[in-house]
Amino acid sequence: MSKKARPVISRAARVVSAIAMALVAVHLFLSVIYNFPDEKVQNSAVGDVASQYIRPYFVQGYRIFAALRS
Repeated sequence: MSKKARPVISRAARVVSAIAMALVAVHLFLSVIYNFPDEKVQNSAVGDVASQYIRPYFVQGYRIFAALRS
């Protein structure tokens, strides 16, 4: 039996993957805090940060479509 060579993953790919995973983890954490049912958690300092982060996602700006009409 021959052993398969392990694929070589570049350092840049590892760094980019780590950054992407960190951003996803922060997004998931803030989403959980924003949707947490306890008022004490939502009104804490972390809850305020989560609210400031999540609320812009609920605003629909139609400016993107205005550029298509002209």
